[in-house]
Amino acid sequence: GARHGALRAVRDRADGTSEVWCRKTVLLMNSSLSCLLIPRRRRQHIWLTPHELEIRLPEEQGHLVTNHTNHNSTSAAALRRVWNFQVHGTSPRLQHPCGVLDFEISMGRLTFHSFWKLALLGTGHDAFERPYEEQPGQWTLAVSACFGQLSSFEERTSRLLQQKALRPFLVPSSRPSLSRARRKSAPRSLGGLARGEVVVKPEFLQPSEVSRLAAWEERCAFSVERSEEKNEGEHCLAQGCVAYCGLWQMVQAARDDDLQLLLNVTDRASRLVNDLASERISAFEFAGKVWPHWATFQHYLPGGKHILHPDTDKGEHCMSLAVSFSTHGVDFTGGEIKIYECPPSVPDCGNRGRSRTHVPKEGGPFARKLLNGTLLPLRAGEWLWDGEPEAAYHVRQLLRPASGTAMVWLSETVHQVEPVQGGHRKSLFYWFTCKEPLQDAAFDWTGLAQRLRDPTAAREKRSGARPPREGQANCAGLSETWRRVRLRGLIGCQGGEEDGQGWPKKSQGPAEVGKLLRAQWIWHGRR
Repeated sequence: GARHGALRAVRDRADGTSEVWCRKTVLLMNSSLSCLLIPRRRRQHIWLTPHELEIRLPEEQGHLVTNHTNHNSTSAAALRRVWNFQVHGTSPRLQHPCGVLDFEISMGRLTFHSFWKLALLGTGHDAFERPYEEQPGQWTLAVSACFGQLSSFEERTSRLLQQKALRPFLVPSSRPSLSRARRKSAPRSLGGLARGEVVVKPEFLQPSEVSRLAAWEERCAFSVERSEEKNEGEHCLAQGCVAYCGLWQMVQAARDDDLQLLLNVTDRASRLVNDLASERISAFEFAGKVWPHWATFQHYLPGGKHILHPDTDKGEHCMSLAVSFSTHGVDFTGGEIKIYECPPSVPDCGNRGRSRTHVPKEGGPFARKLLNGTLLPLRAGEWLWDGEPEAAYHVRQLLRPASGTAMVWLSETVHQVEPVQGGHRKSLFYWFTCKEPLQDAAFDWTGLAQRLRDPTAAREKRSGARPPREGQANCAGLSETWRRVRLRGLIGCQGGEEDGQGWPKKSQGPAEVGKLLRAQWIWHGRR
């Protein structure tokens, strides 16, 4: 080709060091997705102008828009080392249990392919929406199975954030924050919560909201915990006395305006925790704000507990909020929350310490020598946190949950749920992250907000059709794509007797999926 004056494109010969990074690992179908391209050659960053770079995506997978705005220049022809682009109406190629976006990237003569895997919600395909048997006797959902394959996202994001030149592109709203050394020496006069402090907010939920959330919790398909950390007694170890319904299962069981209620409560919770967040957070870098990362319904039966722990084990969680649906002494006994002050022997307690060990059940006697020389007897089989027994941790507060009341603490605060003695202890728990790029790492918060609150922004880019309104009475008039996606449970679309759009009269939607899930994951004492 060269002798005829034409340059031949070289395909699929990239050295693999150019990188595509997107802000989500869990995607609500047909929502928007923001991504970055970091072009490299031989592992070295390279600078390109717009005419040297082209990013393409199959039309059926979404509408790709490249952002030519440069952070350092208003000239579209300026050299750039990072390229922002968005995908609207994102509909990845289905490759069970994940979805895949297939990018084709041209840099000058070089053309190569890159892909981005996503766990999907709201596909409308039975293989993705119904539980399946991953291993004999082990049932799961595609979103959960795929998310387990994407565990490197958090580490990869942290690695990119460590590169100062890339940070403004990953966190556009970031501002300079205190260094770790300055945070540790920050004066006590700083506002906000400190480790071990708790703010209790009565009437955080109205009684009607508690009733709606409790009804939603009853429909939810729970995954049961049978570990020693969360169960006391042979019966609970065998059957499981603590169960969780995370966001993915919550979506499956959602009805009508449930998800709108969740967003309203999440906004309220976000305002509260951000009023209390400050540079006194020491577990992770605080950039002036926190974002919701994960939420779950929690249900404790008699014998259910949760041993000494902080909440900093994943997602760079830095703020925690629990709101109860039941009242101590009325709906349940036991189940108090103990808030601990860390012993001097664990100065970084709750930050990065995640060491849970057992005292041997045989042999002994065993003891732990404290810094002052005192010997502290250890019980056979008891748990140690960072090498210290529960007796080494001073109880700072004892919290008794009440219906509608919220409690907020720093995620680095070490706490424990005492064994429930009777009744049912129910709550909704939130974890907030200090790292903005991790906001949508486990759930598509921004996509759900876009879908429910800004239907114009969620408009289908290719066909111009709009999603149905929240609480819409029937499915008539929906576009072919929206019927294919079948977001019945996410937007409250209820099939009528004659919807005229191919919907069955009795939906196999979230309620039926929830029933199927409960049939597989039902746990004793719930009904």
